[in-house]
Amino acid sequence: MLFYSLLTLALAGPPSRVSSMRKDLSQAEVIYLAAGLVSVVEFPAPILEVRNGNPNSIRAMISAVSPKELTLTMNQSIPSNLLIRAGKRMYVFDVVPSKTTHQDYVKVSGAFGSPAYASSTEPVEVVEISPVTKTRQSKHKLIESEVIQ
Repeated sequence: MLFYSLLTLALAGPPSRVSSMRKDLSQAEVIYLAAGLVSVVEFPAPILEVRNGNPNSIRAMISAVSPKELTLTMNQSIPSNLLIRAGKRMYVFDVVPSKTTHQDYVKVSGAFGSPAYASSTEPVEVVEISPVTKTRQSKHKLIESEVIQ
């Protein structure tokens, strides 16, 4: 993934320091950070949870002023990833240290798609379930009996 990110950067040029995006939830988006600089990522819904792959490298803090903003700073020049739950959605980012490229502000204006699930190559066992009979009783007398399907 890191190689692909660097190849994309080389072919497409550096990302803008201030940008807005519609996030594809099935893909990890790259954020470039430079040492000594801060970056803010704004989401369309309040942030509920942040999971940091390498907390020694990247510090991620939910803003005290706006619960939709995540502030990122770099402690060590080691790549990391972030999984952010905002509203009902999960966003995935790869944070890449860079000496030449930095993104100050990234606004996630919307999202589409969903996490892609790879299909298994293992055969699936099919189990047949028989209908269950449900009985309702009142004071130990049978009132009604029916088959649930």
